[in-house]
Amino acid sequence: MASEGPQCAPTDCEDGAAITWRADRDVAMERAKAFNGRVDLRLPASLPNSHIIWKCKRHGQSLLLRFLACLLLLALVGLNVQVCRADPATERPAEASAPAAFIRRLQAGETITIVTMGTSLTGGNWRWPDVMMGDWLNKEFPGKVHFFNEAVSGSASSVGPGGKPSLSGFAKLPAVLAHKPDVVFIEFATNDAYLPYKISQEDSRKNLNAIIDRILEANPRTEIILQTMNSVKDNPKAGAASLHATNRPELAAYMQGYREVAQARGLRLVDHYPNWKKIMDEDPDRFDRLVPDRIHPQLEGWREVLLPELKQSLAGDGGKR
Repeated sequence: MASEGPQCAPTDCEDGAAITWRADRDVAMERAKAFNGRVDLRLPASLPNSHIIWKCKRHGQSLLLRFLACLLLLALVGLNVQVCRADPATERPAEASAPAAFIRRLQAGETITIVTMGTSLTGGNWRWPDVMMGDWLNKEFPGKVHFFNEAVSGSASSVGPGGKPSLSGFAKLPAVLAHKPDVVFIEFATNDAYLPYKISQEDSRKNLNAIIDRILEANPRTEIILQTMNSVKDNPKAGAASLHATNRPELAAYMQGYREVAQARGLRLVDHYPNWKKIMDEDPDRFDRLVPDRIHPQLEGWREVLLPELKQSLAGDGGKR
């Protein structure tokens, strides 16, 4: 036994039970033999060497017997053993249907700073943030949101307009961080997918992770919200430069990369792409009306398609308090 010894050694093997037992490994193995193979012993790297995971194998007992056994086990050991469970630090965040942290803070009367990063969808002539602010946040939380838009038309995560890096997502990070944001919205997938920029899907994900890392290094409490954006179509009448879909043949895969990074890092994702893709496929005339140049939705499009998804994803119940 370890010098302090276990508070309570396992004396039975309840069906499927798992406990952390402080004991010498050899002692635990000897004890386990008494249960004729019904016990798995594990020594996780995350626990001290004297801690053994005592895991009882399931033997199909009735639900009632399992329930009664659990009650008896809890009554006997109380707080002297730990039921093994996930580390709270690694648990997934609240479901996306729950309000985002910055929405809860606004509802509590706090003042917050929002910064947006991205492409011309965020920083061009028709910008979705104008709709988010003018049609929603400024009306519902007047005077409570400081907003800064650091998006650049033609930029991608590591490449700026004209193929230069000086106005890329990376290059804009100092300006973003200078605002000391509470919330940062990020979208670069549309231009990361642009063939002339030569950003692979793997590099797109790596760049996104690097941008996130830089933001969190500056302030680990910053809330980061990723977005997939609208689908695109070619516009042959406008010339070769408007072959938006042809120049982005793997756009859906780049959007998927944002989903994967959001899931892996426990970040909130606002997934607009499926809504736009459905309209483009099932109602092309409506898509062409909302997205006249086939890549940049006008304000009407942002209001009809993006804003409801944004409210639902960030606030739930259509944005109602």
